[in-house]
Amino acid sequence: MYTLRQLQMFEAVSRKQSYSRAAEELGVSQPSVSVQVHELEKDLGVELFARSGRHTTLTEVGTIFYGRTVKILEDVEQSLVEVDGYLGLERGRLRLGATEALGMCVLPEFIARYSG
Repeated sequence: MYTLRQLQMFEAVSRKQSYSRAAEELGVSQPSVSVQVHELEKDLGVELFARSGRHTTLTEVGTIFYGRTVKILEDVEQSLVEVDGYLGLERGRLRLGATEALGMCVLPEFIARYSG
């Protein structure tokens, strides 16, 4: 049976069309993403991606599975929001962009104040 982490990795590779870019986004190594996606394909018994050199595209069944995967991940996120709401907490996703200097010097301290 596949895991939530495998679905997250599959979704990222599908969206980024790259194992390397997906790994970077997820903060893991590229081989880790490759192994998890390969295990997912093995568990499902189908190839989700057509690989040609550096190009990664979804197969027909991969496209179908991707649509369901997005829904599953959205449902999981919504479930977490609902549980947090029950606990009186707020949950959301925040994306920040900054120059390298700000990202290395200012943002870590700023984020530390608001995390936890």
